[in-house]
Amino acid sequence: MKESGGSAIRIDGSIAYAGQKPWIFNATVKENILFGSALDQQRYNDVIHYSCLKADLEVLAEGNETVIG
Repeated sequence: MKESGGSAIRIDGSIAYAGQKPWIFNATVKENILFGSALDQQRYNDVIHYSCLKADLEVLAEGNETVIG
C-alpha cells in the first residue's frame, strides 16, 4: 500500500503509463500502427476504422506503406 497525502491507494494488478505526447518513428504508416506486433488483419482494420484513418490512407500515394517520420 502506498501512502499519498494521508490517503491510501491499493493496487491489485498492474499499472501502465501512456504518455500524452504524440510521436511517430521513421517507418511506414502500417509499421507505426503495428509498433512491432504481428499483423492481425481484423484488429488492424478496426484500428484504421476507429481512428478515422481510411480517408487519409486513400490520399497517400502508397497508402499504409507510405513512409512517414
